[in-house]
Amino acid sequence: MSDPLPSPPPPPERYRKRCRSRRHRSVPVRNSDRHEELRLAVGDPQHRERKRVENEARTGEDEVYETEKQTPQRSPFSFHLEIGSMAGRGKSIGSAAVTKKSTSRSSKAGLQFPVGRIARFLRSGKYSERIGGGAPVYLAAVMEYLAAEVLELAGNAARDNKKTRVVPRHIQLAVRNDEELSRLLGAVTIANGGVMPNIHAHLLPKKSSVASSKGDD
Repeated sequence: MSDPLPSPPPPPERYRKRCRSRRHRSVPVRNSDRHEELRLAVGDPQHRERKRVENEARTGEDEVYETEKQTPQRSPFSFHLEIGSMAGRGKSIGSAAVTKKSTSRSSKAGLQFPVGRIARFLRSGKYSERIGGGAPVYLAAVMEYLAAEVLELAGNAARDNKKTRVVPRHIQLAVRNDEELSRLLGAVTIANGGVMPNIHAHLLPKKSSVASSKGDD
């Protein structure tokens, strides 16, 4: 009868020390010295107290453990902790919960017209190689002022005609009755705006003929 085959050797013991954070995997430790170093790095209070007692018994002096009187050592897991606590694009997780409310450039300038949209149109239109930051703000302010001026005069014209809705006819009357707007929009044709009411003086009846006709009667 042949001898039975020898059993394979058992695998070497591997100790695993888990970090206190749930985000990290267990770290393999191959010997007790490395185990103590990791316990010291993660800040085990029992380990520090035991080392302090050993040092007092060894030296006979009441000295404080080096890690307590100096700056705490940097944990080998601190780098992973910092990475785990960061969100996308360098933002921390805490700041992601309290997001800062974004303010538009229109609100910063106190305008109603969209500054960002005008800036986009200026860039896409290729009007210039470079566009300053104040150019869209200035242009938005000018456009808003002109729109408000025309709207105010057109609303007055609609009220004079006993209307509650502004139509192109009211805009035409508002623009042509204002000297500055008429000069600015002199070459502009407003669709469905009509013409200004005007009768030539030669077409009007003469006052003398009107008076004579009354005297004959």
